[in-house]
Amino acid sequence: MNRIYMIMVCGVMLLPNLAWGQFSKRLLEEIAGYIHKGDAAGISKYLDASVYLLLPDDVSENFSKDLSKIKINDFFRANPVSSFTLTNHKEPIKDDQPIHYALGKLITTDGVHYKVHMKLKKANQSYQLQEFAVTEDTL
Repeated sequence: MNRIYMIMVCGVMLLPNLAWGQFSKRLLEEIAGYIHKGDAAGISKYLDASVYLLLPDDVSENFSKDLSKIKINDFFRANPVSSFTLTNHKEPIKDDQPIHYALGKLITTDGVHYKVHMKLKKANQSYQLQEFAVTEDTL
């Protein structure tokens, strides 16, 4: 009886982490799909009201959601995406640590390689991008 109780308690304790894992995977796959398509409007659904933005050949600073969307769109127009792959991500260990990081590799149609860094933070019941950085990957 004690063994069954322990299994049930451990299962209940792990459920929030499993739920986050499934949620974060879906969320990151959706954002990655928008990046792969060069879809700034799609990405903007996840932008926070203020976003730290770092793009090649541009000023890096905090911008409003609307201006961030414009700048990301300008980047994609100047650098059409050939492919984008998520390479790594760090999930929060506990629910009280509401920050999630993700890294990806973007390749343009011109063959230029970029690293993409994203920081998502939990706000209310959703996660929003607070940082979006694209830097050239010197391989």
